Order: sequence, then C-alpha cells, then structure tokens
Amino acid sequence: MIRMIVAIAVQAGLTLYQFDIRGVFLCAPIDWEIYLKLPQGYEPPQGKTAKLLRSLYGLKQAPSAFHRDSLFESWLLHYGFTAIRGNRVTFLLRCGTSV
Repeated sequence: MIRMIVAIAVQAGLTLYQFDIRGVFLCAPIDWEIYLKLPQGYEPPQGKTAKLLRSLYGLKQAPSAFHRDSLFESWLLHYGFTAIRGNRVTFLLRCGTSV
C-alpha cells in the first residue's frame, strides 16, 4: 500500500510527509486484564500482584489499544484528513485539486 502511494505521489509531483510519534503506545488505556511477572529481587506485599493499567512497548495489543481511542486520529479527521480504507495509519489531506 505504501509503495503504491509513494509511486503515485512521485508521478504526480506531490509532496509526502511522514513522522513517528515517540512514546505513543505508553499512553493508551487498555480494556483487558494483564498481570505482570515482576523482576527478580522485587517481592510484592503478601497477596498482591502487579496489574498493567496502560499499554507498553512490546505488548502485542499496544497498536490496537492506541488506535481504538486515538486522539491523534480524531485531530487528523477534524482538520480534514481522510483515512485510507483498510489502513488506519495512513491519512490523506486534499488541498484543492491536490492530494
């Protein structure tokens, strides 16, 4: 999908922008219960365990947790971007007759 977008942009003389948001998965809330195995040397109080409250890097569900309630996606849609069907991380902005 991305290669096709790049090829079309090159042929049409369009400008493409790409960026990465640092720490994006660290703020996404999760709706399922995930319990952590604590590191060696740390003993929790008797009868207690560690439950994950927010998403972490490396968690398989992190991308889905971020996109489910994405403020960033809402912001892009508010300012006129449209999401590409079937790809929730690629957005287009049309300016007049240009894309």
